[in-house]
Amino acid sequence: MLSVPVSAQDDTKRTSKDISRDLAESLVDNPVSQDPAPAPKPTYWTKGILTQVSFSQTALVNWTAGGNSNTTLNGYVDANANYAKKKFVWENRAQFGYGFTYTFGDDEKNPFRKSDDRLQLDSKMGHLISDRLYASGLFYFKTQVSPGHNYGGDKKDMISNFLAPAYLNIGAGLDYKPFQCLSIYISPLTGSFVIVAPSDSAIRVSFGNKKDEAVRTQLGAQLKLDFKYTYQTFNISTQLSLFSNYLKNPQNIQVSWDLSASIQLIKYLTLTLRTNLIYDDNVKIANSAGEKCSKVQFKEIGGVGFTYTFGSYKK
Repeated sequence: MLSVPVSAQDDTKRTSKDISRDLAESLVDNPVSQDPAPAPKPTYWTKGILTQVSFSQTALVNWTAGGNSNTTLNGYVDANANYAKKKFVWENRAQFGYGFTYTFGDDEKNPFRKSDDRLQLDSKMGHLISDRLYASGLFYFKTQVSPGHNYGGDKKDMISNFLAPAYLNIGAGLDYKPFQCLSIYISPLTGSFVIVAPSDSAIRVSFGNKKDEAVRTQLGAQLKLDFKYTYQTFNISTQLSLFSNYLKNPQNIQVSWDLSASIQLIKYLTLTLRTNLIYDDNVKIANSAGEKCSKVQFKEIGGVGFTYTFGSYKK
């Protein structure tokens, strides 16, 4: 029998291992045998929606202090879609709030009364021109969706409606963002339009329009502050808008101030507070004597309710 020397056997084993190793490395490094992972596509849009529903109920039986049993339901939707690419930004926000109170007892003819009604659209487009400073254009639209009434006994008089009024602002200016949570927008040239639908001509005078004036045009300057801040489970958002009309009484500043604050109690249960303050010298409101004059308008809605967000909602 022919015997193979031990040294030759060792050489054969080493050669076989080297060939196996080289083959394995060639398979790994060969681009044909393994496709590289595709690079992720850049994402320029961020979109999100916040929804809130709050409910409250009051029951009174033989209550000597007076009052009526009632049920209140309020809903609120806040959606945003923002685009950012290099030096260009485009921010969009839509808000819708609606609520009603149902009263049990004396007022059986008008048990349903509106407690909230708001439809608002904001859009701001900007191009970075220097550090944190953007050349921007602003679009703003606000109205309500159902009639509003002034109740007196068994009577109810309509005092507002869809597109009665509606506010439309279009302007160009500078947007300064010193911090991520703060935006300061200044526009020396803003067109503001107050719309009162033709079908509601009887209430036009209450909003500063003439009886035959469906659209009142204003031209002026606007200052708008936006502040949004989140700390752990606490969120606060506020928007302050000041407008001066060059064409008539520029010293009478029109004010619109919105505030929204919330704190998360448990996963979907949130304590919320929303306020709206408006002052417009053109809007006339009847006082206790029946005389119409300019007044500060204020609304506050607070409660505990269900909150849920979709997408990458930006607080």
